[in-house]
Amino acid sequence: MSIPTSMTAVLDRPEPPLSDGSSPLSSSPQLITTIESAAVSIVTSALSNERPRGDDANVCNHSTHSSSVPSRGSEIEGATTSTYPGTMPPNDGDNMPKPAKKTKKKKLRKKAATREEKSASTLDSLSPTPAEVTHTTLPDIDEDSSQLLQRAMSFIDGYNHRGDIANVDNAIASLDAAAQSVAAPDSLRITCLGQLGLALGHRYERRRNPDDITMAIVVFEEVLSLIEDDDFRKPFTLGHLGRSLWSRFKQLGDPADIHKSISMMQFALRLTPDGHPDKPTELNMLGVSLLSRFELLGDLADIDESVSVMEDALRLTPGSHVRRRNHFSTLGVAYLRRFERLPDVLADRDRSISAFEHALRLTPDHHCDASIVFNNSVLTRFPRPDDFVDISESIVAKEGAVLPLLDGSPETSDTPTRGTPCHFHELGIMFLGCFGKLGDPTDINTSIVLLEYAVRLTLDSHPHKPDHLASLGTAFWSRFEQLDDHADLNKVISVMDEVVRITPDDYPAKSGSLSNLAYSLFTRFTRLGEITDLNKSISAMENAVRLTPDGDLQKPCLLNNLGKSLLNRYEKLGDLGDLGDLNTSILISEDAVRITPDGHPHMHQHLSDLGSVFSDRFKRLGELTDLNKSISVMEEAVRVTPDGYPQKPCRLNNLGNWLLERFERFGDLADLNMSTSISKDAVRLTPDDHPHKQMHLYDLGNVFSRRFDRLGELADLDKSMSIMEDVVRLTPDEHPQKSCRLNNLGKSLSSRFERLGDLADLEKSMSILKDAVRLTPDDHSHKHTHLHDLGTGFSHRFKRLGELSDLNEAISVMEEAVSLTPDGHPQKSCRLNSLGKSLSNRFERLGELGDLNMSISILEQAVWITPDNHPHKPQHLMDLGNAFSRRFKRLDDLADLDMSISVLEDAAQAMPDDHSNKPAHLNNLGSAILNRFERLGDLVDLDKSISAMEDAVQLIPPDHSDKRMCLNSLGSSILYRFRLLGNLVDLDKSISVMEDVIQLTPDDHPDKPGYFSNLGNSIRQRFERLGNLADLDKSISIMEDVVQLTPDDHPEKPGRLSDLGVGFAHRFRRLDELTDLTRSVSLFEDAVRLTPDDRPKKPCLLINLGHSLSKRFERLGDLADLDKSVSMMEEAVQYTPDGHSHRSSHLSGLGSAFWIRYQRLGDLGALESAMLCFSNAARSSVGPSSARLNASLRWIACARLMDSNALLDAYTTAINLIPQVAWLGLPLQDRHRELLEAADVVRDAAAAALEREDCDTAIEWLEQGRSVVWNQLLQLRTPLDELQADHPVLANRLRQISNELDQGSGHDVVGIGQTEQCDGLLSDGQARRHRALAMERDKLLVEVRSLQGFERFLLPKTVQQLAPSAHSGPVVILNASRHRCDALIMTTNSNNVLHVPLVDITYEQAANMQQTLNQLLASHGRVIPSIDRAMAFASTKYSPEELFKRILSRLWTKVVKPVLDALGLRALKDPSRVFWCPTGPFSFLPIHAAGLHDIAEPGSKLSDYIISSYTPTLSALVPPQDDGATPSNTSRTHLLAVPQQKSDGQRWLPGSQRELNYMRMTLESLSSSSVSLMESSGTVEDVLAKMKESDWVHFACHGMQDVRSPLDSGLALADGRRLKLTDIIKLARRRRGLAFLSACQTATGSKNLPDEAVHLAAGMLLAGYGGVIATMWSIQDSDAPEVAKSVYEQLFREGTPPDYGQAARALHYAVERLRQERNVSFVSWVPFIHIGL
Repeated sequence: MSIPTSMTAVLDRPEPPLSDGSSPLSSSPQLITTIESAAVSIVTSALSNERPRGDDANVCNHSTHSSSVPSRGSEIEGATTSTYPGTMPPNDGDNMPKPAKKTKKKKLRKKAATREEKSASTLDSLSPTPAEVTHTTLPDIDEDSSQLLQRAMSFIDGYNHRGDIANVDNAIASLDAAAQSVAAPDSLRITCLGQLGLALGHRYERRRNPDDITMAIVVFEEVLSLIEDDDFRKPFTLGHLGRSLWSRFKQLGDPADIHKSISMMQFALRLTPDGHPDKPTELNMLGVSLLSRFELLGDLADIDESVSVMEDALRLTPGSHVRRRNHFSTLGVAYLRRFERLPDVLADRDRSISAFEHALRLTPDHHCDASIVFNNSVLTRFPRPDDFVDISESIVAKEGAVLPLLDGSPETSDTPTRGTPCHFHELGIMFLGCFGKLGDPTDINTSIVLLEYAVRLTLDSHPHKPDHLASLGTAFWSRFEQLDDHADLNKVISVMDEVVRITPDDYPAKSGSLSNLAYSLFTRFTRLGEITDLNKSISAMENAVRLTPDGDLQKPCLLNNLGKSLLNRYEKLGDLGDLGDLNTSILISEDAVRITPDGHPHMHQHLSDLGSVFSDRFKRLGELTDLNKSISVMEEAVRVTPDGYPQKPCRLNNLGNWLLERFERFGDLADLNMSTSISKDAVRLTPDDHPHKQMHLYDLGNVFSRRFDRLGELADLDKSMSIMEDVVRLTPDEHPQKSCRLNNLGKSLSSRFERLGDLADLEKSMSILKDAVRLTPDDHSHKHTHLHDLGTGFSHRFKRLGELSDLNEAISVMEEAVSLTPDGHPQKSCRLNSLGKSLSNRFERLGELGDLNMSISILEQAVWITPDNHPHKPQHLMDLGNAFSRRFKRLDDLADLDMSISVLEDAAQAMPDDHSNKPAHLNNLGSAILNRFERLGDLVDLDKSISAMEDAVQLIPPDHSDKRMCLNSLGSSILYRFRLLGNLVDLDKSISVMEDVIQLTPDDHPDKPGYFSNLGNSIRQRFERLGNLADLDKSISIMEDVVQLTPDDHPEKPGRLSDLGVGFAHRFRRLDELTDLTRSVSLFEDAVRLTPDDRPKKPCLLINLGHSLSKRFERLGDLADLDKSVSMMEEAVQYTPDGHSHRSSHLSGLGSAFWIRYQRLGDLGALESAMLCFSNAARSSVGPSSARLNASLRWIACARLMDSNALLDAYTTAINLIPQVAWLGLPLQDRHRELLEAADVVRDAAAAALEREDCDTAIEWLEQGRSVVWNQLLQLRTPLDELQADHPVLANRLRQISNELDQGSGHDVVGIGQTEQCDGLLSDGQARRHRALAMERDKLLVEVRSLQGFERFLLPKTVQQLAPSAHSGPVVILNASRHRCDALIMTTNSNNVLHVPLVDITYEQAANMQQTLNQLLASHGRVIPSIDRAMAFASTKYSPEELFKRILSRLWTKVVKPVLDALGLRALKDPSRVFWCPTGPFSFLPIHAAGLHDIAEPGSKLSDYIISSYTPTLSALVPPQDDGATPSNTSRTHLLAVPQQKSDGQRWLPGSQRELNYMRMTLESLSSSSVSLMESSGTVEDVLAKMKESDWVHFACHGMQDVRSPLDSGLALADGRRLKLTDIIKLARRRRGLAFLSACQTATGSKNLPDEAVHLAAGMLLAGYGGVIATMWSIQDSDAPEVAKSVYEQLFREGTPPDYGQAARALHYAVERLRQERNVSFVSWVPFIHIGL
């Protein structure tokens, strides 16, 4: 029978796709029939010697009935030679077997056979003829040795006649004993050894034990060592050694054996003389060996030489010689092999046909080789259909000889009766061969009839009965393959079972028969699924392996098949399969690979099967080593599989699947890319009509789907969808893989829905997934997979449509999937994770805490069983983190919040940056961090949240369905930042992002109301900031729609009701419409009613309700509303834990309710309660600083009313909060905006301190709470020498951070419609970086202050530290509070503060004077006839002179004169200096010009007593460490002059050029000036660069104070650009030199921030100039040059180095000269002032 030893020698078992449920053999292997085998194994029989068999000599010799006739032959010419040259024939004695009596016909037949054998030129012909042996003279030998030899020869003769292998065993024992008894080099020993070698060869032929052939080789080698080269036995021995080596090569495949075999045969030929009768046989055998080596190595030289020596052998063989047909046959095979290698050489094919035809003509019909030779002729000629007539004629001829016997016709004299089975067998084989080529059912039926008859006619005891049965089994198998009739398969099994039963265990073919039986049983198992068949198959295969000796070439194939059978039994039993089968299968398959020689044609098959077993064990146990081994082994299998081999595509496909599986396990993109490439190759190499084409396409589609999941490329998804749809369409419904293919198609559609959001994809996906589940049997191994994917589809549809039934169905289906998935299954964690997510989603929808707790428990289990390096681990971590986040929102447990963030951080970190799910991880992490910000109020968290969400938005593709989710999260985070920091840019961004979200969301999407709610809140926030009523109306309209669309049982319903209520509350405050207030209260009540008490949001809802009730009380006066308001807010505070970021605002809300009660009812207890609430809110460690500052102001108000001793504590709290409100991490404009609320508190605090006669505290508070921004910037530039000396690491880090903060302080944030390239703007990332640096600096400062000796490092200065500010003269602080006005004087060399109450002036009076002056200046612009340096003024109506006199006289009498009196100053010709530090409205009044200007006598004006300078802070007057006020005589001063440029876009100022000329003239008048004049081109860049190089700077150009944006105030330069205040403050110069700002409004300042000195002059001080000459308002172009000329004439004198410390004195006299010489008006000379030292 010809069932292949390797069950899958032709077709690999394909690896199913990851989602398919089963992995059977894809189809039954293509069996090779005996006839087809013969086409490739003619060498065996053609060269086989017909040894004498007595009466059975004419029985057809099918010596093997195992899997197939051994490829390329197993026997060779002469292999069965019985005697060695010099061996004595056996004596006729009693011990000789007696031949049976024969009939006449049998005798004649025996004589003919004897004549044939005598004339045969086989290895026997190398032995002497009987006559020669008879006449050989033997030496005297020991009688015992001679007897042993003769006995051995008798045993051999018995074996030749009866075929009893026991005779050979006895012969070997006798010969071995005989050889051992004779010493070398005795000739008898040589003879015994030679005969022993031949006997070992006989036994090897029967038992195929490699030990026998190896021993024969050893024996022949010993013989060669004992004989000389000229010994006549030398060629004979070399020939037998070569044949033995060839036989061992054919069994064990060692290339060394075939090389040595050829070498021995070539040596034998050289020693064999021409004309010797054995020469042709030796040549032919050499050709066979060369042919074998060609088949091993493929060297064309070998096949050419093989053909050449075989042609020589045929030429030397006489035409009548019996060996001639053998030589024709072997030569035909050689021609055929060369034709197969070189198919274009048709001549070789024709020669092969001719050779086989000659062999056929020379083969007698009854000869056992006739069928083989005949069929080789048939097979070779078959490609030529025109010759089939000849084939038919040959068959007809055979039929004519055999078929009459079927009719019972008597035998003729020419047809021996005992030859009849052989003839039937031969003819049956012929018909079987024709059927194999033509497929005609008649042929196979005829073959079976003939073979059945041959079997019936063959006695059970006949040695060839197994052969005939095997051929019959082959015929039944062939018909089974064609007709698929199970009856034929059953007959195959029955026949093969009989073959095994009657074949002795020591028969070499027994293992092959067992193997064929095993495969037949296995085939029936695959058809019927009976486990008993599989068990019997395994048992048979185990016996086959047991009977096959180690070293046999078939041993690896048998082991491989046994391993695969065990694997199939394991797979059949599914998850109940015995792991022992799986592990044993691996061990056996490894052995098969190990003993398979390199280069063996079955090596790739064995490697492939081993890889499959490793893959199956990985799927069962999840051990990564098994997966890696499966890939490594399959890579080697693919490498050694020849191109064009039919199974190469299957192996590539399997390798691609396993690489994909490893990618899914590790997430390595290299595996995914390799899988894609290999799977493409598998599809490309698979023919379109191949049954596995669909599977390979399907797997390729699966790879594309996974690559889409990983990289998010739509092209991959489209390819996957296209392939999957084609495969599903071509797959019949009854196909076992239909459900799996439907399932994967459904998953791909679901993925496309997730990506693009097309509802049609989702609905189609659901339909297909349902079909997949329906078609999957309940006991199918992939049932849980299909259920899981269907559950995921339900979950997606719930998220899209919001139908609760979908969510419940998803949970139900996923619970079933989890229950069906065994523990230890690689997908168990995914099943658990999906179920946990669905339960979490149901909690989100219904608010049932039980769902959430169960969700977390399941998700924790999923994470726990997922290996750390598994690619699904990040997803599982993310889902668990989201569940913890939801529970935090539900229970407000900080442990849940911390766990959520920790888990989500791990998830985001584990997810590769280029993964398509990375945006979701970042978005969820950002949301969790935002939750922590809401809870704790840490700005670091807010920035981290926004950063993560921005990254998510940037990474997610524009058309991704999750884009809207990421945008929504980002918009919400930015809105939170606006609420905290108040930057309008954030509010604009938030609204813009929310509008994009709405645009991207379908109208019927369940999340759309939530998105609209966020947009409505953002628009309402814009109303609160800008006051545009249209925004509020739009917000209310949106929120009404949101509330209408939100079901009452939705968890977000209360929050949305509350948001709508907030809108109505704001509109009530704006329009005072009672209906709005009533609606607001109603909505808040509904929100509170729908919210359980344990919800974290309950306090906020209660607070909102309380506020509205208190407003209604104020509006209607119903005390019940107030009582209820207080009750609601007390409950809110009670529910808000300490440390919550909302606690301070809730306390403030409750305090407000008590405050209202006090105001309306006069309840002092309520006032006390209000103060307590406000104080607790102000002193809270968390919450927005602005809210706490507001609470401190309310606390101050209560404390003043109660005259509480806590008043100073309240002020202390408020002042300490001011730097936090104007935090260094904010842009400058935002800091100034935040300071508006604290504009008066510092001055009021100082007044309170002075009421308690605490002057030191008053000064310290005024210094700490004024010019906050300038002090912050000055701190950044503070030298760190002491810290550097003691703690250099801290100092270096602090310096680095301070420098970076300093450079970024002058920028604002990029707004909507602006780009990051806009001047003076920070990108959002830069702003975030700025805040992070500020926070790090705060932490560093805390660390530094913990060090000994640095406890007050960079803290606000004490009075003692501020005392040096009076080193150049008294410093007078003018404090204007609504409670009182005072002057505080610090004098030189005194630590005592002189307090001068200004009892004659009030805050209101000072403010009125400021307003009068502003009106005067606004009306004066057009009175001046000449060109001035102002930007614009209103038209003139009144003369300013009288108004100026009144203002200046009031300042004199009410402010200045009391100070002068306190200082005891008198009018002097050389007045001393006094530095004014005004606050509040005093900051805008010309203190330096105060006086009674109607009186001419000295002493009536301030200028008669002192030289006035101004300073924004006391710190600005503290002398620098390296004061440059008195430069050395050798130093040279660089003066930069910046005159007006014609391209500045402003009106031309002729005086600016005159100013520059005066400066040149002054310098030129000096004989050796120490001043060098530099001029600028007037561009911003040039000016800034030269300001860094110069010591002094002079601007003569237009200047302007920007009222709306004070930081944009600046000086007009070339190209219409400004040198802005933000540009100036970035300069970090050494503190020295003078800045002369001969321009308008350079010291005007902002009326809204009077104590912040937001003007150009203060900026110059900050930039490092020691003193500044500036103007309080616009100046006249004609006056400026005169003032400048006078100032420089005084400062630049012969022999005296310039001293900027004298600038105030020079300006004092320059203004006096201007007044006296030009008699100018007040508006012309008063604006000139000096600031600084």
